[in-house]
Amino acid sequence: VEHDEGQPIRKNIDGFGNQRSKFLTDCHREHKNSLKCIEENYERREVCQPAFDAYKECRREEHRRKMEENSRLSGGNGDTSSMCTIS
Repeated sequence: VEHDEGQPIRKNIDGFGNQRSKFLTDCHREHKNSLKCIEENYERREVCQPAFDAYKECRREEHRRKMEENSRLSGGNGDTSSMCTIS
């Protein structure tokens, strides 16, 4: 496994064999829904809270999966229970 200053180098290759941007997320549907909601309800943001919460939870889960993958690629067992958690 290749490393870059202690972090494993993840091969993020898209369906065309190109390197994926590190800014892409698996939560694009939730992101799109939250933006659509705020555009339609710009004066009443509170009605969009469920969409915001869904996006936040998706990103949290995505972060957890990436941390497990980093641990596994770095020689760990993938157990992140002893790691710092962002809440």
